[in-house]
Amino acid sequence: MTQSIATHTVTRFTTLWGGCGVAASALLLLVIELPFVTVNGVTALSWYAVPTAVASVVSFAAALILAGAVYCLGFGIRGEIGLVGDSRIGRIAVRAFVAAIVVNGLIRLIFVMWAAPVTIEFAVVRSYIQLGLGVVALASVVIAVIIALRRKMMNRALRSGLVIVTAWALLTQAVSYFPFVPAEPNATFMTVLIFAGNGYYIGLLLQAVLGVGIALHGQGAALRRRAEIINEHW
Repeated sequence: MTQSIATHTVTRFTTLWGGCGVAASALLLLVIELPFVTVNGVTALSWYAVPTAVASVVSFAAALILAGAVYCLGFGIRGEIGLVGDSRIGRIAVRAFVAAIVVNGLIRLIFVMWAAPVTIEFAVVRSYIQLGLGVVALASVVIAVIIALRRKMMNRALRSGLVIVTAWALLTQAVSYFPFVPAEPNATFMTVLIFAGNGYYIGLLLQAVLGVGIALHGQGAALRRRAEIINEHW
C-alpha cells in the first residue's frame, strides 16, 4: 500500500547530503553563470568570467550534483526513508526530474561543445526538446514536493521553503517563455525581460538557502555536542 502520511522521522544523513548537494549545485551555477557585474549602472566583466565551453561543463556538473541530491532526498540513503517515502507517484516524479535535468544539461553541453555549424531547423528542434524537458522537470518537482509536504518529515520552515522555491521556479520559467515581443518594447515588456533575467539568479540564491536549511535538518543535537566539546577544550 502506498504511504501518504508519515511520522516526523528525522532522516539525518539523507537531508545532510541531499541538502549539501542542492546548495552546492546552486552556488556553482551562481559562480559560473554570473560573468558580469554592474557597478553604478555600468556593466563590466567580472574577474571570475570563464570561457563558454568551461561554463557549459561546470553547468552540466551542477546538473549532475542536483540530480544526485534530489535522488538522495527522494529515496533516502543508509537505510533512511526518503522524503517521498514509498509513494509510487513520488518515486516516478523523482526519477523523471532527475532524468529530465541530466538529459537537458547533456543536450546543452553537446550543443555548445559541437564546433560544427548547425541549421536553424536543428536549433529550433533542440529548443523545443529542451523546453519539453524543462516542463517535465517542473511538473515532476511539483508532484514530488506535494508528496513530501503531505508526509511532513521536515519542519514547517523547510516545508515553506520548498513551496517558495518551487513557486519561484514556476514563475520565472513562465515569464522566461513570454511569447509576445512587441515591435517597440514598452515598459511592461522591459519589466518582464528584467525579471526573467534577474529572477533566475534570485531563484538560485533561494535554492542555496533551502539546501543549507535541509542539510541542517536533524543536526541540532550533533551540532550542540560539537559546540560543547569545542567549548570544553577552548
